[in-house]
Order: sequence, then structure tokens, then C-alpha cells
Amino acid sequence: MNELTISKYEQAEQLHSRIIASGQVAADALLELCRCLKQMKDEKLYVELGYSEFEEYCTEKAGIKARMADYYISTYERLGSTVLQNNAGLGITKLSLIAGMNPIERTELLDSGELADKSVAEIKEIVAKSKDQGEQISLLEEKLKSAEEKAEDSEKHIDYCENRIAELETELKELKNAPVEVAVEAMSDEEKDKIRKDIEKEVRKSMKDKEEKKIQAAVDKAVAAAEKDAVEKGKKEAEKQLEDQISELKSAVAQSRAAAEEAEKKLKLSDNTVAKANVYFEAAQESINKMLNFVKGIENEEQREKLLQACRKLLDVAKEATEQ
Repeated sequence: MNELTISKYEQAEQLHSRIIASGQVAADALLELCRCLKQMKDEKLYVELGYSEFEEYCTEKAGIKARMADYYISTYERLGSTVLQNNAGLGITKLSLIAGMNPIERTELLDSGELADKSVAEIKEIVAKSKDQGEQISLLEEKLKSAEEKAEDSEKHIDYCENRIAELETELKELKNAPVEVAVEAMSDEEKDKIRKDIEKEVRKSMKDKEEKKIQAAVDKAVAAAEKDAVEKGKKEAEKQLEDQISELKSAVAQSRAAAEEAEKKLKLSDNTVAKANVYFEAAQESINKMLNFVKGIENEEQREKLLQACRKLLDVAKEATEQ
């Protein structure tokens, strides 16, 4: 059967098969180009070809602008092999743009099939909106982290203050119940001498016509009373100091409780489930891409296949977990 006798339908089927095959070749070629450029840069193999810089190799040897090479590499690193290959038809320009999107939104957009009909300018606008949302999420996460830290600090401070208050209240109770001479340190000899000299001077003025024995008796009595007053005053001052410390700590507890309550309010306002999910999803996807890229770059075929099989099992487990 020659070409003239082939029906239009058969011709269309053959042409369709060639288009699909060519598309797959193009997808494979794009993936291979990205992977090879990354390997050339990471392992600095361009040095073996006589070039000191990767950019120099790109422009002079490979015939690719250094900026485009970076697009290929960064897109490959962000999207991973599977996503890049499955969407190679979009072209590197569109793929490099959507690579910077939030992973959840990016996946939804790719699955929708809408990107094929959109221009680069339209995709830039979509990406810009996604980045704005991403920045808002990042800001939200920062506020959430700050509120959590403040709440934790407040709780720690409250615990410390309350423990210290309990210690001081016990100390104050013991001080009030203790005898004066036990509660306050005994007066020094210098303090006693000063009191005696001051009192004796006053007593002698008022009793200058009295006998020395009577003067000394009056001095002894006045000194004893003065020493007792001084010690009692010292005890009261010690009690006042403890009471002031307790009052200050209670005030600090009240302030910390207020701060903790405010932080708790912020936590409730900031606790955005979607924001948290985005952060976890992005971290997981980035880790998976890095893992797959690393494993696929292993030269030992047997070792590479074992690790890839382990990756598949891990992803199967994750899939089963989402279906439970």
C-alpha cells in the first residue's frame, strides 16, 4: 500500500503518532539538557574543556547564554524531573516562571491545563499574584513564630516569678515569726559604741549634778532601749524589703500574664491552616526533588535503581497515608 492509497484517517493517525513521539523526544531532550547543564556546573567539568568559568563555557562552547543556562538549571532543581518532563511543551520560559510559584498553586495550575493557552505576560501576572500571596504567608508565619516565642517567654517568666514569690513569702513568714535578735543580725561593736557615746553625752548634760554611778545606770538603760529599737527597726526594714520584692514580682507576673494573653490572641488570629500547609508542602516537595535529583545522578546503575525503588516505596506510603 503506497501513500496515495492511504486513507485520510490513516494518514492522520500516522501523523498523530509522529507528533506524540516528537513531543516525547522534545520533552526528553529538555530534561536531558537541564540535567546535563546542572552536572556540568556542579562538578565543574567545564574546566576539563579548558574553561575557568561555567558562564564562559556556556557562551563560547555550548552556544547558550549563561542566563538561559541558569534558567534551565534552576527550573530543573525547583520542579524536578517528572514535572519538567511532563510539562516540557510549555517551554523553558514559562516553566522557569511557574517554578517560582507556591508549590500547591503551581501543581493546581499545571493540572488545570490552562497554561498552554496563556501567554508569557499572562503567566508573569499569575506568578506575581502568587508571590504576593507567598509574601503574605511568610509574613503571617513570622508573626506566628514571634507570637509563639513571646507566649513561651511569658510563661517561663511567670513560672520563675511565681516560684520566687513562694520562696520570699516563706522567708517573710519565718522572719515575722522569729525573735528580733534572731531575725536581724546583731549590732556591731562599732555601732554599739557610737550609740553609747551619743547617749552618754546627752545623759551627762541632763544629769551633770548626779553621781557617776547613777549616770552610768541611766546610760545603760538608754543604750539598751536604743539598741532594742535599732534591732526592731532593722527587722521591720527587712520585712519591708521582702514585701516590696514580692509586690514587684506579683506586678511582673500580672504583666507577663497580660503579654501571654495578648500573644495567645495573636496566635489564634495568625493560626492560618492553609499557610502552615503551604510551608510544610513546599519543604516536603523541595526535599523530594533534591532526593530524586541526587539519586538519579548516581552513576552506579544497580545502586541507583535500589535507591529509586526505595523512593517509590516512600511515595507509595505517603499516598496510602493520604487515603486513610
